[in-house]
Amino acid sequence: MFNFSSVVRFSNIHLPFVVKVPLGAGTFPCAGRSVLGVVLVMSRRDAAVCREGIRRSWGGAAPNNVIIRFVIGNASKAEGKLAAKDDALLDVEQQKYGDLIRYDLEDSYRNLYQKIFVAFEWQMHFCPNSEFVMKTDDDTVVDLARWKFWVDEKFRKQAEGRAAFFGYVMAGTGPIREVNSKWYVSEKHFPGKLYPDYIQGGTYFGTAQAVRAVMAQTSEVTAFNIEDALYTGILAERVKPPVARFQSGRAHFRADQKIVPQNEQCEKGVPFIFAAYSGLLTPRFKSVEDYKRAYKQIHTAKCKSSAANETKTDTN
Repeated sequence: MFNFSSVVRFSNIHLPFVVKVPLGAGTFPCAGRSVLGVVLVMSRRDAAVCREGIRRSWGGAAPNNVIIRFVIGNASKAEGKLAAKDDALLDVEQQKYGDLIRYDLEDSYRNLYQKIFVAFEWQMHFCPNSEFVMKTDDDTVVDLARWKFWVDEKFRKQAEGRAAFFGYVMAGTGPIREVNSKWYVSEKHFPGKLYPDYIQGGTYFGTAQAVRAVMAQTSEVTAFNIEDALYTGILAERVKPPVARFQSGRAHFRADQKIVPQNEQCEKGVPFIFAAYSGLLTPRFKSVEDYKRAYKQIHTAKCKSSAANETKTDTN
């Protein structure tokens, strides 16, 4: 192991952090190769079952030019002895798989913006040649072979070499001012009534240029806990010209509609859907088998018409 040190920098925050980096072939996983995408999975310390479920379902089916890493922070002081036990288990997990990005800032929902910063900083340092960067959560399923098909078919052409984000665009939404809400944002942290258009945070991806562009703006912006609005909205809007945000929701990123396995929207015989969170597939994931079933539900989805099924393209 060696320590990679950096700082979470916003106008109101200056937090040094350290990432424990395993030595070996996985230290710089993108070196000397062409990499389509880095998938950064925001994961909880105690979610070993989720990580294993991903490795043995959609993560294990990823194309060879896609890198997957799980981002995990430190325990809170209140966790006490449980934190030491979790750390020992995470050490074993890292030795076995080498796919964890472990950093030493407290992991919590309100600190999620720090987690995203660490993840993007890791990508820029350890995998800078990746063409795309995806952010997702450990309760989400992504068919990465199908995502690759749509990158080749559509998303790369839309980006046209620009800084761009793709996902479920949230337009015309504003901060919640109810102090007891999980999503409360004070006027001090964001005084405006509406956020710039941003990408819903369950799963989204962007060009590497987009990640570099928004990260270059952080020191000029006040950090707060609504990380998707912060990174893909406020920071993206500050870039000159602003980072493009392409609406790909409902079709490709399922956030609020059930998957209909035999009746999905398609083009060229390939279903649009490639990402969905657990609530649309199954009750919250509790086992590796839950991930396998959910991934199969997306991966084997059929097109609306039988004619489209007959000409379905192989995305593997």
